[in-house]
Amino acid sequence: MNDATKLGLGIALVAIAATGCKNRDSALVGKWKASMPKSTGADSKNPLSGLGDAFASMMSVEFKADHTYSMTMMIIPMEGNWALSGNTVTLTPTKIMGKTIEELQKSSNGSFKATSDNNKPMDLTLSGDGKTMTIADPKSGQQALTFQKEN
Repeated sequence: MNDATKLGLGIALVAIAATGCKNRDSALVGKWKASMPKSTGADSKNPLSGLGDAFASMMSVEFKADHTYSMTMMIIPMEGNWALSGNTVTLTPTKIMGKTIEELQKSSNGSFKATSDNNKPMDLTLSGDGKTMTIADPKSGQQALTFQKEN
């Protein structure tokens, strides 16, 4: 195999990989709705176990083709940028309640700290079939929320 053939094959592989990533990215575009994992065992008998689904039903995220997103967590709107790497979707907030992080810090007289969890990137795990995304509880590592694409 000569150098020109090797170069041609290399370019073709890069083009195929880029197309595959772009197709995966475009499959994320749209609205996704949250739900909680179903309680099992003793937890399922707890009368408060249904509250999780009630709170999750107030959460949704919309991924846009320009790699921005808008999310509603309960009643708090958030905006930012998203990126897909492998099966990890990273959401990086740029605005919370319509204000930048810096504006929030100034308007809250310092009560909104730069270290607040609200302004840290959030990683979601995309399922192999691309139909669901999950967020794990950072303390337990267990699945905390599942997002499913709306049709």
